[in-house]
Amino acid sequence: AADKMRLPRDRITPLPHAFDSDKLVRFAKRTRVHPPRSDVVFFTPTRQHWVDGDPGWAKGNDRVFHALKLVKDAGQICKVVAIAWGNDVEASRKLVEELGVADMVEWSSKLNKRQLWKAYLRAHAVFDQFVSPALGGVTFEALMLGRRVITAVDVAEMTEFFGDPPPLYNCRTSESIAAAMLKVIADPEDVARDGRKNREWMQRRHSANTIVQLQIDHYKKVLDSREINTQLGSAVLAAKLDLVDS
Repeated sequence: AADKMRLPRDRITPLPHAFDSDKLVRFAKRTRVHPPRSDVVFFTPTRQHWVDGDPGWAKGNDRVFHALKLVKDAGQICKVVAIAWGNDVEASRKLVEELGVADMVEWSSKLNKRQLWKAYLRAHAVFDQFVSPALGGVTFEALMLGRRVITAVDVAEMTEFFGDPPPLYNCRTSESIAAAMLKVIADPEDVARDGRKNREWMQRRHSANTIVQLQIDHYKKVLDSREINTQLGSAVLAAKLDLVDS
């Protein structure tokens, strides 16, 4: 919208969606929930909406299930926990049966916010959505909790908005999703510290403190500019009065 209005870049301050990041950090510290050591668990909380392909609503959940099939064909075992909500729950259930991966999918009822956070912490990695390349609520909460996240983002847009893109697993196709899943399966303890890198990026680019500081800096710039303009206006007025007197 700012580009369409042709606003000068120095008048634009990209501001992340506000949320209480400190609350998630405190929750993670006191909850003591960790992924299991037996199975590698992937969690997909996004609503099941993919049949109509509507770019404004669809999440591309089918790509996750096709990726799971590729993982199974590669001889790897894992579990995908999905929330049974959305327009296409039955279509998704049918798809996993057709793909032969129903034994690797666990369906969960809807969760409240704290249950959802626990589910993030129990997962080795979290899926968000794969149709609209945006940083959704599932993603930034999971990143803040230090989880590995598999979703689709526009790297150029993220770089312009934040300064650098989040270090998540950026995927659009079933093949790329499967490759990310195999990476997680090969490193269940996250020795590569990709989850920690996600949390550090969030603290630097998307935390509550960052969001507040961005606003403070912008308003200070505006107020300083107004003060300078006021001083200039007073100087011009004084000069005009001197001319009148002379």
